[in-house]
Amino acid sequence: MIKEYQKTNVIKAEKLTKENIWDLKDKYGLENRYDVNPNSSAPVFLWETDRYNPVYFGDWIATGTDGKHWLIKADDFKEYYKEVMAKSTTDFDKLLYELQYKCREISPNLIVEWNYIHEDKIHTSVMISLETDNEPRLLAHCLVDKNISNQPQIRVMYREYGDSAIARYIVCSLNALASFADEWQKLEERYNH
Repeated sequence: MIKEYQKTNVIKAEKLTKENIWDLKDKYGLENRYDVNPNSSAPVFLWETDRYNPVYFGDWIATGTDGKHWLIKADDFKEYYKEVMAKSTTDFDKLLYELQYKCREISPNLIVEWNYIHEDKIHTSVMISLETDNEPRLLAHCLVDKNISNQPQIRVMYREYGDSAIARYIVCSLNALASFADEWQKLEERYNH
């Protein structure tokens, strides 16, 4: 059976801008257009294998593990590459994925939502809601707010509803979120030391 595969190697790349052109010119051995092709509108050229290729503002210069550089056009870069997240964010995203998976096992109507700041993660919250009649109802909420304390404070809360039919969802959501909160606390402590 034929299957689809994608290449997932990590590269280092820098975008050519008007502000950094002189720094990148020296760093990557870029040649001035007047030296290579005075009729070109490209500001600089990059030597690749057997010829000079034009590099325009917005294009990217990639560096492989072997130290070789190559050009990636702006449109191709946008379509095929995404930034690798910082280690702490990647670990946090793994925890979120596990929580989403647990909630989907409980019910396809359970929704996991989160809001956090990437750079310093000053305020982070994770919520589990139940989709009922096209309106989500918050069941459980977990919060880290470093403005309150130097150490992350994780609190698990739930909202009470008169409908006893969703009591099972509340209990399951709290169990899943409590497990998530424990792992999250360990992750925060590991990156704060």
